[in-house]
Amino acid sequence: MIMLIALFGSGLFSGGIHICVLYLNYAQMLNVHIATSLNNFTLPELNTLLSKLNAIILIHG
Repeated sequence: MIMLIALFGSGLFSGGIHICVLYLNYAQMLNVHIATSLNNFTLPELNTLLSKLNAIILIHG
């Protein structure tokens, strides 16, 4: 029982770090994108980017 909790805990921890790294990379790309094409940045495009981010979290979570 303790072993299972330890395995689950470590898996959760590394998964959390992985998601954080992905999110930071994504946020950086998004900031660059907004800075370079602010006038062309539409709401549907933002929704697409957000859904891609959600998909990444679901896959790696």
